[in-house]
Amino acid sequence: MASLMGGSEKIPQIVSDLKGIIFKDPDSGPFDMEAGGDQWQKGWQAADEYLSGNVRLKLEKARLAAEKHPEFAVNAEYLEKVQPKDLTAPEISARIGSPWIDTKYYKQFMFSLFQTPGYLQDKKMNIIYSDVSGEWSIRGKSEDSRTNTRVWNTYGTKRINAYAILEASLNQRSVQIFDTHYDEEGKEIRVLNEKETAIAQQKQEAIKEAFQDYTWGLVESKQKFIGQIMTSKSPARSIEDVDATALSYAEVKMLATGDPRIKQKMDLDIQVTKLKMLKANHSAQQYEMQDKVRGYYPNKIKETKLLIDCLKADLPLLEAHPVKEDAFSMEVMGTVYTDRKEAGQAIVAACRLMDEPDKDMELGTYRGFSMKLCFDGSAFKVTMKQHLTHTADLSSDIVGNISRINNALEKIPQSLTNHEQNLKRLHTELESAKEEAGRPFPQEEELAEKSALLAELNTVLDNEEKGRGAEKENQEREPVPEGSGSKETPAGKTSILKTLKEYERPVPVSSGMERSPKQEVI
Repeated sequence: MASLMGGSEKIPQIVSDLKGIIFKDPDSGPFDMEAGGDQWQKGWQAADEYLSGNVRLKLEKARLAAEKHPEFAVNAEYLEKVQPKDLTAPEISARIGSPWIDTKYYKQFMFSLFQTPGYLQDKKMNIIYSDVSGEWSIRGKSEDSRTNTRVWNTYGTKRINAYAILEASLNQRSVQIFDTHYDEEGKEIRVLNEKETAIAQQKQEAIKEAFQDYTWGLVESKQKFIGQIMTSKSPARSIEDVDATALSYAEVKMLATGDPRIKQKMDLDIQVTKLKMLKANHSAQQYEMQDKVRGYYPNKIKETKLLIDCLKADLPLLEAHPVKEDAFSMEVMGTVYTDRKEAGQAIVAACRLMDEPDKDMELGTYRGFSMKLCFDGSAFKVTMKQHLTHTADLSSDIVGNISRINNALEKIPQSLTNHEQNLKRLHTELESAKEEAGRPFPQEEELAEKSALLAELNTVLDNEEKGRGAEKENQEREPVPEGSGSKETPAGKTSILKTLKEYERPVPVSSGMERSPKQEVI
């Protein structure tokens, strides 16, 4: 352009005339033509390229560059005009599994929703994200007890627990349950279990809804996510335009008959069937919870209380006979040993003297506990009992056997603590099971309303069908006048092709699963 206008001295005029049409990228350096530099000719971009993309970052760079080089002020001026409107909190949707959400929030959500025992949190159970594969994984999915109703009932099933369902949700996978069968040749065949899959997918939707409530229910967390977006620390916002170009079977049948109620009836058939299946699954879970409330939990609580009482009774005896490095004492086969090695040799000798392996043999005493020697068919064991039996496995290590016997007794305090924590957990799970057992079917009103509407539609359509059949029979008996020139189809119906061309797809009835009109962060 400069050559057409008379030479390179016209370049500043060209840049001025094309203000707002072309822009120089600040990263390419200043417009240093008058200073004799060579950066002035680099980094030029057309407006449609420069004023798109990450315009927030470009504006920040333009403002910084304009402080030293005023010619970049025009960049900032035009970039300000194309800045996207800041989203408010209700307009932001955080999809479960989005990698820009810190892992700690997913862990907090998981531990809170599933009531994960404290001793499992971050130790045996954790959520890990791989930057290489982009996959989420939950470590220790099977560590939680099967008595945790939230994991195996409320948000999980007998076939797949809530942790595995959450992992699938984080990875944007739909849960599927397969049964394994074998053909006549013994070849393994995996068959989709539709009923169990439907139940598991219902739990998956419940977890996703709970995540939305958890994430946006806290104003503090919400503002953190908004801050990440507004400071360009997250992937850019995007909105998907979906163009529905295909008609469903119900819509085609509705067009063919000219009656929109046909589509309404078919939609209601599907919805009522699904609701009835969900209610049946809900009832089955209610019965299971009622059984646990009546039998399982009371028995486990009683058993745990008995163990705690026995451990509390054993603990004073253990504390009354502490271990001392310079005062070891163990009675084996009537002889008291003060040397660990000699005591270990005596135990090994007692094992050789055991004539009847299927009967326990009195061995001696240690720290106030009576010891017995037994053989389980593969290895020798020493059991120590006061109120509760404590077991130590023996090996060929003479001194090591003494340590194993002592360690079995030293576990009593920790075992007592664990059982006390387990008792608290059982009481908590019992209350949760009671609450779950009394929870009504949440969609009962919707089921009753849609069932009544479906029954009414069926009655009306059946009556009209009978009326049309009688009318058609009468028309067949009446002769049709020749040369009438009628272009209409029988019963006054217009051409289906014409109806299809003129058909405007109605706004679908919300089923609670459609994408909301707000923008989604992905």
